[in-house]
Amino acid sequence: MESLGRKVKEDGVVIDEKILKVDGFLNHQIDAKLMNDVGKTFYESFKDAGITKILTIEASGIAPAIMASFHFDVPCLFAKKAKPSTLKDGFYSTDIHSFTKNKTSTVIVSEEFLGADDKAAIAALSETIRVLQEENIQANHQITPDSIGLILGFLVQRFLEHKKEMHIVDIASGAGHLSAAVKEVLSDKTIMHHLIEVDPVLSRVSVHLANFLEIPFDVYPQDAIMPLPLEEADVVIGDFPIGYYPLDERSREMKLGLSLIHI
Repeated sequence: MESLGRKVKEDGVVIDEKILKVDGFLNHQIDAKLMNDVGKTFYESFKDAGITKILTIEASGIAPAIMASFHFDVPCLFAKKAKPSTLKDGFYSTDIHSFTKNKTSTVIVSEEFLGADDKAAIAALSETIRVLQEENIQANHQITPDSIGLILGFLVQRFLEHKKEMHIVDIASGAGHLSAAVKEVLSDKTIMHHLIEVDPVLSRVSVHLANFLEIPFDVYPQDAIMPLPLEEADVVIGDFPIGYYPLDERSREMKLGLSLIHI
């Protein structure tokens, strides 16, 4: 979703590796048009999933959840961080940790509003960031700087300026940030991105990124040295993690395709 991506870049403030401050359009001040776009994106992504409820957590999740429920035409349900005195029993509960407040809270949802037959979509703008924060990702997996993506996009544009449509393969794609930056440069072209990433966590993150930015990513969760399900590609790009290969057993089987000459 391009509007959300732009807003995060323009107004988001990185406090540390666990906190992205979004007070300007969500936590303190709400951008209603942006929230409507987010709700529409949720709907387009899951409109055929039989959703009967939109579930979120108070308070930051309420704005995008309400917009999503509007597009789905289903009720919006939010988990409370404090148990009302009127709720005696019959509720679901779980513990969540807030990085901004640095405390763990118990959130609850009444069974009256969420039954066994309901199929709920959980609305959370922070899903992509949360996955990056909480999953066990290799320490040397860092997001590719925008500058590298912009340079690669410029080179592709210069060498393939005659092509209006192209297939771009991103080897060791990670979270998909490199392909997203290249797409920003080549916005006037029709591009199908093919992302190859062996790490299942990063593959999942790139899917979330593609959904939010509305970029056509085909994500292949596999090792790039194995046979790829692609017939051809116009461009192959990549920002490889230096000094790291996730499959030790396979790396031992690798051999150089050339002879080394010692001088």
